[in-house]
Amino acid sequence: SEEDAALYRDAHEALPPAARATLLLLLWLLYQQKLEEAKYSLRGDLPERADVLHAAATRVAAKVQAALPQTLWVQPTLAFFRTAALLSNGCYSGDAPPCRARMAAMLAADGLAYPRLRLLATCRAAEEGGDASGRDIDPADDGPRLAIHAGKPALLEAELRREHA
Repeated sequence: SEEDAALYRDAHEALPPAARATLLLLLWLLYQQKLEEAKYSLRGDLPERADVLHAAATRVAAKVQAALPQTLWVQPTLAFFRTAALLSNGCYSGDAPPCRARMAAMLAADGLAYPRLRLLATCRAAEEGGDASGRDIDPADDGPRLAIHAGKPALLEAELRREHA
């Protein structure tokens, strides 16, 4: 997409030459399916270098995967896991239909169902002692809302449900 191309141009200009080559190979790994369908391929020693880079990226991802959740940084952790999944599956997007089809085919080949997850969450104001007070905040409820103010304790309960077999 044009957005992807603009991001690449910005990164390419800011990086030294050796890092540019690494960036190009990482992009190849992510866009490989799309590029091969357009009859593009790597030549010379580049396929081997791409394999080495993929193995190194996988090793780094494994180490980050172990450490990142302990930081309690939710958004960076989710972004990392999404990017790691795309890289390991050779997909450039988690939303593009060709990538979703590729991921579903890969899961089916391993006898796995495409994941269906549901997140349920409630939030309550909390007393200084930690006891929950107030009532659940339910987006479907049009009644008055309990205000939770910045800097005041709150109790957040989240449940992630796996709805596939």
